[in-house]
Amino acid sequence: MTSLDRNGIEGRIPHRYENLLLDSCTPEPDNPGNGVFAVTITKDDPIGRSLFTQTLPEGTRLLTSISMEVLALGAIASTAEIPEGYVAYFAAISNFSRNGEALNAASGLSGQINKISDKGGFYRYKGTLKDTQGNETTGDVLAFYTKVSDAADAETEGKKVEVPGQQNPVAVPAPPWKTESMRVVDSLSWHNDDYSEWTCQYTYPASHPLTKGHFPDNPVMMGVMQWMMAEDAVWGLHQSNPVAPGIQTINVNILKLDGTVICEMKKVQVEWTKDNIPQIIATKKVTFRGIVRPEETLVIHCRTVE
Repeated sequence: MTSLDRNGIEGRIPHRYENLLLDSCTPEPDNPGNGVFAVTITKDDPIGRSLFTQTLPEGTRLLTSISMEVLALGAIASTAEIPEGYVAYFAAISNFSRNGEALNAASGLSGQINKISDKGGFYRYKGTLKDTQGNETTGDVLAFYTKVSDAADAETEGKKVEVPGQQNPVAVPAPPWKTESMRVVDSLSWHNDDYSEWTCQYTYPASHPLTKGHFPDNPVMMGVMQWMMAEDAVWGLHQSNPVAPGIQTINVNILKLDGTVICEMKKVQVEWTKDNIPQIIATKKVTFRGIVRPEETLVIHCRTVE
């Protein structure tokens, strides 16, 4: 098997060069979509990928949602070179779980991806990402390849729902363990009396460091950043209703201000650590339904479920 270095990976995924979360990838030559890969991200990462890490009491760790971005990129690199004029989008994440603590990216991460199916232009993969200390994340990703022009046309489609309560927004302090660019909730807009349902808002800034590479000349918000909103929305509610350490399960809808549904999340388990840090540890499914452009404002609607 021939291993791809970073230059070889950039040749296969040219539209993600600014945030390429892979250092090497070895596709299986007789099984496109299957492969192994690796990445190491230190505090002083030479290409700036440290923005994808968080500073926890146990040290610098990879943001949990970013582990699925690593798996997704491993899936693309293990499949084939993306044709010119095309981009790869991720339609869904499912069956995600984290075993142990957040991954120690500085120690070196290794991953494996396997293609489960290929039907109608959609590719489904299952993967695992591990660090050297025995912590791991697993999950499935669903990807599709499309022309850039077709992706732009799809922005006019999608279902709409009524935007829930938006009253007296209160600014949410930035989570101190994350870099400023990975903060994805600006304010708490509304909550019901027992705090089992609430909304937050976030505006994706045009100055965000990821707009250059995701994608060049076609900036859209990363899907895993939308998934990350579940953590920050729980953190936002915590400012009004502090909770004890434990696990909170929520469903989340992300909407544009006109009610267009951008993302739907089912059974996201967020664990409150003893240090009062919310961390996604499991998710049944995340479905990405629309594109978010810089300067667009989103409503994050959360409901606690059993």
